[in-house]
Amino acid sequence: MKMKGLWLHEGFSWMPLVENWRLFALAAVPGTAALWSLHLTIFNLVYGACLLCFLLAVSWLDIGYGRIYNKFLLPMAIMGFFYRLALRTAWLAESTPVMLESLAGVLLGGIFLGGVRLVSHGGLGGGDVKLAMVLGLWLGAEELLWTIYVAFFSGSLAALWLTVTGNKPSALPFGSCLAWGAYLAYGWGEMWEQIL
Repeated sequence: MKMKGLWLHEGFSWMPLVENWRLFALAAVPGTAALWSLHLTIFNLVYGACLLCFLLAVSWLDIGYGRIYNKFLLPMAIMGFFYRLALRTAWLAESTPVMLESLAGVLLGGIFLGGVRLVSHGGLGGGDVKLAMVLGLWLGAEELLWTIYVAFFSGSLAALWLTVTGNKPSALPFGSCLAWGAYLAYGWGEMWEQIL
């Protein structure tokens, strides 16, 4: 039995994503170049570019439709699982098991943002909670903490700016803030940990 609306909202269309591929390329190319400048391995660079493309699409949909669709989160979660599985097989000598770190990230994203959703009485969308869980799978718990910190900080700055300029929206698309935090945490999370 398929629940109505579980996969796609009735008003959803792939066409805005397809028609605006140039905008995605305009953002994805410099974003990938920035990751390249970090001298990541080719493996991490390819997965970082894939993550960036997912994050751009999720941001576009959250800003445009006010929703984060499961149709995007499921492939993103599957790819994140295989990314972490490949990390596990490539670096078996690591002290922290990679898959346990991912599980901790999923739980952290679900419990923390799920708690925020409950406390805010729906002020935070369910898609944001699911996105945080998927990002926890991709990044692990430590980098998800950085993601959440950057997301709340950038979301607060955006809300402050919109309030000061008199353009206060009825809702702020928090998924785009999570996407920005995840991109920064993926590329520069380890550097932040060393500094702090």
